[in-house]
Amino acid sequence: TQEKPAIVLSLMSVPMASLTLMPGAYVASRALADTQPLVGAGLADGGFGLMTSIRLIDPDAQSAPMTLLFFSEQVSIGSEGAAPSITDQNAMNYLGHVNVTAGHWQLLGGSSVATVACRIGVQAEVGSRDIFVAAINGTNAPTFPGGVIYMQATVEPVSPPATTPAPTLLGPELVVN
Repeated sequence: TQEKPAIVLSLMSVPMASLTLMPGAYVASRALADTQPLVGAGLADGGFGLMTSIRLIDPDAQSAPMTLLFFSEQVSIGSEGAAPSITDQNAMNYLGHVNVTAGHWQLLGGSSVATVACRIGVQAEVGSRDIFVAAINGTNAPTFPGGVIYMQATVEPVSPPATTPAPTLLGPELVVN
């Protein structure tokens, strides 16, 4: 029998990031953490990638459902503990989101860990290798006495998308080159 060649993907595990949180009770749909960097993100300067999974470690074992928002630049979603608010201009930097449900969390002694598969195209801004993450509380009322959740992402570097020529406007109809 002939052996099949191994398939090797160039997956980069991004260094662990600390999402700092304001200790105290949170209300549903409020900002848990304003935008913070995922340093390096496995990307080249201004590079593209495909985020394939995220891992969260909650040392307080709150196991709170939340939504993680990803951005290409560090933009604010508002004050922690307040309703999220983002300008139209800052929304242009939005890359995608991951919903972390109660079912994603696994209690491991005094901590809980969540691993969530995803497929989000990401791009660092020119002059940077970072992408940015913010968190919004789900339905629970966590307190996060330790004031931190750790996060790591797996990003597969990809080639930039092919560019297409700009459309040309001819009279009342739009013609694409």
